[in-house]
Amino acid sequence: MNDPGLLTEILFRTESSMRYYLEGFGEDGACLEGLGYWNYGFGYFTYYSDLLRSRSEGKLDWFNNKKVRRIARFQQQCFIDGALVANFSDSLAQMSVHMGLSHYLAEVYPGEVERPPSVLRAPYTEDHCSRFAPALRNLLWTRPGIWKSAWDASSCFLPDAAWLISRHVPEAGTFGFAAKGGHNAEPHNHNDLGQFILTGRGEVYAADLGSGEYTADYFGAGRYQYDCNGSQGHSVPVIDGRYQSPGQQFSSVVLHASTGDTDELTLDLTRAYEAEGLLSLTRSFVWYKETLPCLELLDEYRFEGVPASWTERFVTWRKPQLLRSGAVLLPGEGGGVEVSYDPGAVEPEIAVHMYRDHFGREQVWHSLDFHAVRPGSGGRFAFTFQFL
Repeated sequence: MNDPGLLTEILFRTESSMRYYLEGFGEDGACLEGLGYWNYGFGYFTYYSDLLRSRSEGKLDWFNNKKVRRIARFQQQCFIDGALVANFSDSLAQMSVHMGLSHYLAEVYPGEVERPPSVLRAPYTEDHCSRFAPALRNLLWTRPGIWKSAWDASSCFLPDAAWLISRHVPEAGTFGFAAKGGHNAEPHNHNDLGQFILTGRGEVYAADLGSGEYTADYFGAGRYQYDCNGSQGHSVPVIDGRYQSPGQQFSSVVLHASTGDTDELTLDLTRAYEAEGLLSLTRSFVWYKETLPCLELLDEYRFEGVPASWTERFVTWRKPQLLRSGAVLLPGEGGGVEVSYDPGAVEPEIAVHMYRDHFGREQVWHSLDFHAVRPGSGGRFAFTFQFL
């Protein structure tokens, strides 16, 4: 462009838009809308920033921004098991990567941004809109011969998003665990405080339904009637028949988070529900990263009076099988996951549900409900998810 005045006006407006875009992220760099929206939004941010840096001869460089550096790491943090990702919010469970974008960011941030495994490369035909910008960069920026076979093991806690994400890689295969807090007015919000995902060897055991079919009602008054958006379609408690409510005031508080030999997350979920009489509700996760890993989940509550009912709900693509009193199997090719519980405290119920996925296809999912036998003014429900 040879008109300096016009270029200045365009850059003034564009730079303002870029600042507003970055304000949509917390300092931890998490994209609350999911990895697909990171690919789209941060992809275009990167294409623009590359051109700006080149035209200004490095004088204007968004890549020096600390938040941008953290956002660039989100992709490698989000993958938990092969092509499976932490698909909270309106996100697909399996994702591919834009290899050109990934290689470019790895060169901008050497030693911080990892080059993805080659098997995750998105085909050039994946974009149904045939967008020119990513297609061109995938051609120009991909570095042939610079590949890796699989992601390395990784665990992180993203404090602004309140996401714990873990990718465990023992000899038995790759296993993934992710859990979230936050609030119920997030971008592309789902009422999902306390939700978790559990995967092993490329199979999903505790699932997030992800994004449903985009319709006017999906983004309207009926949004939370859709199972993929309302808490009825998430692995969270149902209290006195009530689900979680939408709105920023319906929120969680992180009481503890740590990563290491075990990964741990404890959430105060008291304010997630409009349940009269609920005094406190805490949910604790402990992820034991062994050869065959194990997840321990503990919910503890206090109630003014006694709730009429209390249900611990878990969402899965698998058809649960009752093994014996105190044990349910989530079957899988690698052996599956055994869910252990106290039969004196809860009784299991298995139900089949349907919803329309992002592509308008009817999908079956299963709820594994554990109903409190005798709800009291206080309760403690413990579950173990052991890989076999």
